[in-house]
Amino acid sequence: MPGDNMDDDSLTQTQTRSSQRKKDQYLRPSNRSIPDILANPQTPSNVIDAATARIELTSRGMLIPVSGASIETLVESLLEFTLQAPGLTRLHTDIIRAIAIMLDQADYVLKAQRIANETTLQMSGLFNRLEKLIDRQEATNSPTNPTSGNMVNPQDSSIVDQVAAVIAPQMEKVITFTKTLTDTLGQAEETQCSLIREREEKEQDLKTSAERIEEAADAFYHSAEDCQNAMKLLTPSLDSAQNKINSLST
Repeated sequence: MPGDNMDDDSLTQTQTRSSQRKKDQYLRPSNRSIPDILANPQTPSNVIDAATARIELTSRGMLIPVSGASIETLVESLLEFTLQAPGLTRLHTDIIRAIAIMLDQADYVLKAQRIANETTLQMSGLFNRLEKLIDRQEATNSPTNPTSGNMVNPQDSSIVDQVAAVIAPQMEKVITFTKTLTDTLGQAEETQCSLIREREEKEQDLKTSAERIEEAADAFYHSAEDCQNAMKLLTPSLDSAQNKINSLST
């Protein structure tokens, strides 16, 4: 009936929307703060702050007591957990690994940003001092200054060149360091991707090897079974031949 088809379609659409809402709610990042999430009564836990978190990780052997809880060590602990928890599904493992990789990448970016800010701050101070020296030199050499021809130290005429000569190597070092840092970050990201691919390949190789070993074991079992059946068939003939040999010897 047309009415029945419309009811079925409406029910299917309602179920689809409900399923999509649940999926979006599960996958969409929470807008709640970290304290709100930790205090959620639906997920009771003894881990409620930094102190209890350190105790938990230390007791599980996933954090060395004397080490600092840096982003790097916490990422290592997170990845180590995925290896020690075989009950995790592939979905949960992939999500944890993705979070760990993004945390590690964010840590690299944060460190690079801090270095860049500190470098900019130091170089700004140098340039400000250089500008003041230039302004002072220009004011001293100004034709409107009546003492400019008598009070100027002979070395002051090359002060800008001297400062530039001192700053130039430092600027070169900064540029080189920035390039090296950028290259290092790129290599680190490539290394992470390479390690992930290598691990996936190893897991696949281990799975293939296990399957081959299982196939070889099955083949060996069948071969042994065939040999046993052949021995059963040969046993009467061997017994008969032995009896004939015994009768001849007597």
